[in-house]
Amino acid sequence: MKKILSLVLAILLLVSATCLVGCGGDSNSNGSTNKPAEKDAQAEALVSEIGGASETFVGTLSEEKYASAEEAAQAYVAEEVVGEKEAEILDTKSNGTLSDKEIKKAGIPDSLLANADAVEELEITYSVSDGTMDGGVTLLAETLNTKKTVKVYVIKCGVDWQYFTPRPVTGDTITKSYYDSVFNSEKYKNCTLKTSMTVKAKTKASYQGESFTQNTEMLMEQLIKFADGKIYLESTTKTTDDMEGINETTKIWAYMETVDGEVDCYVKTEEDGEWYRGNLTSIGFSTLDELTPFSDQYLDYTYFKKTDYGFSLSDENARSYFEQALGDIAGALADMITGDMDFEMLAKYVVQEGVLSAMITDAKIVMNMNEQGIKMNIDETVSGKTTCTNYGTTVVEKPFTE
Repeated sequence: MKKILSLVLAILLLVSATCLVGCGGDSNSNGSTNKPAEKDAQAEALVSEIGGASETFVGTLSEEKYASAEEAAQAYVAEEVVGEKEAEILDTKSNGTLSDKEIKKAGIPDSLLANADAVEELEITYSVSDGTMDGGVTLLAETLNTKKTVKVYVIKCGVDWQYFTPRPVTGDTITKSYYDSVFNSEKYKNCTLKTSMTVKAKTKASYQGESFTQNTEMLMEQLIKFADGKIYLESTTKTTDDMEGINETTKIWAYMETVDGEVDCYVKTEEDGEWYRGNLTSIGFSTLDELTPFSDQYLDYTYFKKTDYGFSLSDENARSYFEQALGDIAGALADMITGDMDFEMLAKYVVQEGVLSAMITDAKIVMNMNEQGIKMNIDETVSGKTTCTNYGTTVVEKPFTE
């Protein structure tokens, strides 16, 4: 039984780590999951809590320069539209050079036109492949009726061409440039991050003739402040388990700074306790980068759609997001977890002044496993909220004197 309990805990931790993005759904009477409802009221409340949502991304030009308008437009599809999939260009059509009035209507800022000689509009028709192989032949998405056409604006500067990436329109899939602008790590070097997450799981398992039902709940709250290369952390984890009779709370405080290229880490485990020199592994991390806000959120940008408050995880991509995130963390264990799984997920990200300032998370996961004689059903829900505020005004001071 100890082996099963250890496995349950590992799964709880892995699933909670990957679900800090948002999801939802409930089980009906026969145990299947229902599609989660959009939580607009919850998103609106979060926007109100942090003082509003706003964008600064007005569009950008590609860093790469191309020899022709067609090459630039096709590169836009590959770099900004299809994500990790591969595009097959089926047709390229030019709609001609734009007038000044048409350029303004297209939403291209004057700041990007300082060296422009001409702006051209093209239409690219393409199909996509997810890389699936069948007998050595890639299955093209056109066989799945996923042919699409996108309008692209390209700008000529001298003999070179660059493509323009506009701000995504609400309801559209976001682009790579927009996603990169929001998750730019330089923006998060001075801020305050607060996270709360609740994970509940009901486990039914049998092993070598024994069977049990176990209810586990974890509540995790975390405060992290970043400023001037210093990090202050407070973390609380409450765990209950009706089978094991567990009802415990773990708290940890940590202070980190880089001195002469080395990370100095100090830890205490009681509010009135003494600080002692520790290391990152003692607080569950291996590098300072892992503590950076949203450092592990970079996945395929095509999973997300633009909203009026930022962007959200689109329903049809929730499982793909979960499996990629879990795979990045868990390796072989992820294959075992996702083998027979029902999964529902919603995620809402609030952008304020061009930076990711809040996100809400709700998830419903039902997993059935049969591994090394262990038969297990886990019914798990995850809900969480993260805010990232006080950009440029957060102060971190050493909380003790040596």
